[in-house]
Amino acid sequence: MNKVKDIMTKNVISLQDDTNILEASKLMQTLRINHLFVTNKKGEHIGLLSSKDILVKLTNLLSSENPELQKFLQITVSDIMTQNNLIRIAHDKEIRFACNLMLEYHIHSLIVEKNGVDVGLVTSHDCLEYSNTRLEAINKAKFF
Repeated sequence: MNKVKDIMTKNVISLQDDTNILEASKLMQTLRINHLFVTNKKGEHIGLLSSKDILVKLTNLLSSENPELQKFLQITVSDIMTQNNLIRIAHDKEIRFACNLMLEYHIHSLIVEKNGVDVGLVTSHDCLEYSNTRLEAINKAKFF
C-alpha cells in the first residue's frame, strides 16, 4: 500500500509568526503554494497559514465599514493562522486514510509527522494527483 510519505510535500516553506500577511501572500504567489508552516522565534512549528486564511481575513476586512485598510498590512500571520485543531497524520499511514480525513473534516491539508516531528504536508491537491495517476493506470490496463 502507498503511504502518506509517498505523496506529501517534504520541504514545506516556513515563516515566522511576526511576518505580515502581505509578505506571506506575496511568498505564496511567487512560489505558487497555498500553505506555509508558521514558526516562533525558536523555529518551532506553531501553526499553519493557508491562502484561505488570508482570503477570509481580507474579505472580512473589506466587507466591514472600516476605512483604515492600511491596518490590514500590519496584521501578522500569527493573527490569522490556523493554530488550534491542526490535524496531523503519521508519515506511514495509507494515502486513502489521509484523503478521507480531509474529506471528513472539510480541510485541504494535513501536517505529516514522523516520531512527533513535523516532516511535511499532504494536501487535497496531492490526493487528486494520486487519484488521477491511479485512474490513468486503470484505464491503460483496460486496453491491454
